Amino acid sequence: MILLALGPTATVLTHDLSLERFLALDIGHLYVEYIWILNKVKSKEIF
Repeated sequence: MILLALGPTATVLTHDLSLERFLALDIGHLYVEYIWILNKVKSKEIF
């Protein structure tokens, strides 16, 4: 498993790695989503 957080590059690289049969995940926004869940945010807007 390969975890990628490289901005727009991660999306492309994740696709390319999956074509080579690697399990790759783009986790670039995972932290932001986690904080929203902890704070029980109803509307996901960045101010």
